[in-house]
Amino acid sequence: MKNLLLVSQHYDDCLYQSIKRDGYQITHCDFKELEGICESNQHLGVIDLRGCSDLILIERLLDGLHSHMLIVIIVNRQQLKNTDIKRVIGKYAWDYHTEPIDHGRFFRMLGHASGLSTLKRI
Repeated sequence: MKNLLLVSQHYDDCLYQSIKRDGYQITHCDFKELEGICESNQHLGVIDLRGCSDLILIERLLDGLHSHMLIVIIVNRQQLKNTDIKRVIGKYAWDYHTEPIDHGRFFRMLGHASGLSTLKRI
């Protein structure tokens, strides 16, 4: 079973169930709960920034994750107009995906990230 950390401000059951069906063991938390998980054995993270506005908190938390975890960020297209969001993606993300989520493309990317995170631990 592949482990994945899913961090989101709002629980998205469709996203959660899709990732779970693809064979991932998911640890889900919101951004406030993330601080206690930063030292976990997770090596792949999906960070859903849709609807997030506190980028200072998010950056502080991502600083603790990105050194030992491949991070995939989800945003909506409108957020890509925000310079700060683009900077966060550029600094912390291995890759990013915009909504609406194209499940085929998203899971190919997630599979690649999962394989690469496994190689990095060898």
